[in-house]
Amino acid sequence: MGEFRHDPADPTPAVGGPAPQGGGRRDNAALEARPDVLTFTGPELTAPSEVLGPVAARLRITATGTDGTPPDRPFDVFARLCDVDPRGRSVNVCDGLVRVPGGTAPPLAVEVPMTATAHRFAAGHRVRLQVSGGAFPRYALPPGAHGAGPVRIALHPGSALELP
Repeated sequence: MGEFRHDPADPTPAVGGPAPQGGGRRDNAALEARPDVLTFTGPELTAPSEVLGPVAARLRITATGTDGTPPDRPFDVFARLCDVDPRGRSVNVCDGLVRVPGGTAPPLAVEVPMTATAHRFAAGHRVRLQVSGGAFPRYALPPGAHGAGPVRIALHPGSALELP
C-alpha cells in the first residue's frame, strides 16, 4: 500500500489541528508533498456525506530501523482525516497519534484513534487519509528518538479508515 521513512532529525511538522494549539483547519498541500507522508484518497462523493462521532485508522504495519530489524525504541504513527475539495485543496478534519512500543515483531495491527468529529463532506469532495510518523512539535518525539536513526514504516493491505 505504501511506505515512508520518518527521520527524527527532520520530523514531520504539525499543520493545523486543535485551535488552542495554534491550529484550526489548514491547507495540507505542503505537508502532503513531503516524502514522509502517505495519502489515500477516496472517489468523488456523488452526494453529501456526514461524519459524526469517533474516527480511527486501523493499520497493518511493519517498522524497521536502519539495520533492517524492528526498532528497539518507541515510534509514532499519526493519522489524519482530510476533506479534499474539487480543486484538490486538502484540509484537516480530525487526527490522532499512537505511540508504538519498540521491539515489537511485525506485522503490527495498530489503531490510531482520532478525535471525534461532526463534519459534512459536500458532493464533489473526496475523503482522504493521511499517515505519517508524527506531527512535531504538537506531539513530542518519542523517548530515545533524539539521535536515533530513521524508522521505515510500511502499510499493508487490510489497513482501513473507520468512519462512524
